[in-house]
Formats: sequence, C-alpha cells, structure tokens
Amino acid sequence: MGVASISPGPGFVNGLNALRQAAVSHVPVLLITGESPTQKKTPQQVDQKGLVGIVGAGFHYVNDPARLESTFYEAFEATLRDSLPQVLSIGDGMPIAEVPPLGATHNSPVPQAPASEQVSLAGDTLQLAKSPAIVAGWGAVLSGCGPALEELSELVGAPLATTLRANSMFSAHPHNIGLCGGWSTPETIRIMAESAAILAVGASLNEFTTDSGRLTAGSKVIHCDIRPSAATTPDISVRGDARTAVEGMIKEWKRRNISTRTLPTTRTRTEEPAAKALELDLDHDPKRGLNPVEVYTTLEKLLPDDRVIV
Repeated sequence: MGVASISPGPGFVNGLNALRQAAVSHVPVLLITGESPTQKKTPQQVDQKGLVGIVGAGFHYVNDPARLESTFYEAFEATLRDSLPQVLSIGDGMPIAEVPPLGATHNSPVPQAPASEQVSLAGDTLQLAKSPAIVAGWGAVLSGCGPALEELSELVGAPLATTLRANSMFSAHPHNIGLCGGWSTPETIRIMAESAAILAVGASLNEFTTDSGRLTAGSKVIHCDIRPSAATTPDISVRGDARTAVEGMIKEWKRRNISTRTLPTTRTRTEEPAAKALELDLDHDPKRGLNPVEVYTTLEKLLPDDRVIV
C-alpha cells in the first residue's frame, strides 16, 4: 500500500482527482491530512468527509491524542482489507497536543475468508461445467493469487484470461489466452463465448471486459471479490479475499477427489498475434530503416515467455 500526506484546505481539494482515480482503480493508499481550520472562518474550510464520500474513499477522523494510534491502524487496516484509499484527518488542535507513546506492534489484518457455502457452490458450478474459463483482474494481482489461479486452472481444465489491468499475469503459462474483452483476439473471444462457466477473480466484469455482455451471455458467472460488482449480476457471489477464496476452491476440488481435467490444445494468445503479424503488408521501404515485421519476429524469438512489455 502507499502512504501520502497533504495539507488541508486547497491542498486537500487539489488531491481529490487523484483520490477519485485511486478509488475507481482500487489502489490501496492511505492519505493523511489535517482537519480544516475550525477556530475561525477561512477559505480553507471544506467538508472533508463529504468530499471523500463523493469520490468513493474511506474517511477516518481523530481529534483525541489518546485515540490517534488506534484510529491510524483502523485506517491502515481498512486500506489493506478493502483495497480502497482511506483518508485520515487529524483534528485541528492535534499538532500541538502531546501524543501518548506508541503501544504494541500491530499485525497486518487477516484476509477476509469467504463463506464455505459460497466456495461449495462455486465448486459445484466448476465441476458441472464442461468448459469453464477463468478471468483475473486487478484484485487478483493485488492479492497475489496468480500461482493459485494457475493451479486451479490446471485442476479444472480452464483457460486463463485477464482484464486489461492484469495483462501479462499468466504470460508464461500454457493455459494463457490473453486479454478478455472487446480487444481480445478472435480465438480468445470464441473460447470465452463458448465457456459454460466463467470464474471472475478480482474483476468487476465491466462492459469492456465482457464486450458489453457478449462474452458472458451464455455462461454461468462466478464473481469472486471482496465487494459486490456494480457492473454485473453474477449467478454466484464469493465474497472474500481473492487468494483466500481461490485457495479454498482448490481445497474443495481436491476434497471431492475429482480427477484433473486436460485443457484442449488451442491456438494461444502468443501464437495467434504472431501469425497475424507475419501476414501484415506494411509496404516497407528499406531506405527508411528496419522492417517492423522482421523486428517483431526477431524480438519474439529472443525475449523470454514471461516478459512484460510496457
């Protein structure tokens, strides 16, 4: 998580755009600021709590030196637990107050575990689906559940796709089919559209990821996240930390003693764009320098499979 501080009044207001973007993108940031002056009317007086609520972040206020430490850790834990920015506003008179010594060391918050009934329902759906698929989003990246998702993919025989923000998460895995959405390759679009069940982990499944609903129209959708999605109404909701939930699904699959499924061989995300690139006719003039197609194919051979290109 990130920690930042900002001055009250105009400084705080100028930070609202960044705070809004952090809230929309679920970036865990703790923003520490001072309360707007309360002793007299000044242009620096703003409704911090109201503005923070509008942008979708959390707000924590403390004006008692004895509660400074506990309120700080409340904000700290909420930042990590909810993967949302939190604002800690320190009372106007606090900077000159004497603060008690810090107490014992605080442990990091325990990840929220999903209900066992939800995990069981997800297991039922994955077991019955002949062609499941997995979509990982930014929440999956933040929770560090990439290895767990790869293991689950190998158990249930599901291809691995990502949202744009989680791009390249599975770049070195043979089940990887790349981006899911309107920008997907034709092969990925076909695979997603034909999937009987889709497990979305840490992904809101907005209109870009689902291609305005076309990629999930015929599928049972399992949505796994720490909060409900405002973009879709899933068939099954698994509320909890992404990694904890996926590890729970792996245990449930193994508990049922279901044999590992083999994923049919398909043209992967890497192979299809590479083939398309070789077919391009760029009307290249050697006098202008290197042929982009030749540069692409050379780099494709030299760079490792788990590369991340920015």
